[in-house]
Amino acid sequence: MFDELIVQAIDSGLFSTKKAGEMQFGPVAHPLELKVLACLRYMASGTDFVMMEELACISATVLEKFFHKWTAWVGNDLFRKWVTIPRTESEVAIVEGIYSRLGFPGTICSIDGVHVPWHCCPATRSNLHVGKEGYPTRAFNVAVGPTRRIFHVGPSHPGARNDKTMSKYDWYMQQLRSGLYSQHAFNCFDKNGHLIEQKGLHAITDAGYCRWFCLMYPLRHPSTLKERRWSKR
Repeated sequence: MFDELIVQAIDSGLFSTKKAGEMQFGPVAHPLELKVLACLRYMASGTDFVMMEELACISATVLEKFFHKWTAWVGNDLFRKWVTIPRTESEVAIVEGIYSRLGFPGTICSIDGVHVPWHCCPATRSNLHVGKEGYPTRAFNVAVGPTRRIFHVGPSHPGARNDKTMSKYDWYMQQLRSGLYSQHAFNCFDKNGHLIEQKGLHAITDAGYCRWFCLMYPLRHPSTLKERRWSKR
């Protein structure tokens, strides 16, 4: 996967790959592989570029400039290729089949709000971005499959917004609500233990979302033993 990422970066023509001995002007560029590894490490660890300078033996200034250029390319070119919702019959069948084997027939994805800290949030906007986390964040609706593959990332929202509000501005959740998978059939058992066929897939969410028919959510205030078992984390 890493080698494929490097090949795609080279094919884009946006990044210098000059090596020693080649016809060139100026100093030899640092290896592209090393700069990409530094960027991946930076995103995974949340450290600063000074630490990356010690690990990669590349100046923090060079890494910082490369990081913003490289992430812009990833967001513009690779995001649409790899972050896609199940659309074809075979794609939907594979995802729903895995969920069925896990005990959740009729499920197409799991959705939840993800908050990313915004440490440089202006003080004048903190009231819009400080939510339950207690510090400024930007929030996104993220849909994932049973293998943790990301299917969809919604638009960025101020961190103080709740899941219900974000879902109303999320095109994928609106598509689910409008019947995107309403014709897809799946098998499940009724209360008597008989196998029946149902139509219409749904997404798993927590109790913070709207009570839409396309969502499967726990009960916020369960009153019976079955309801408590259903809603248990």
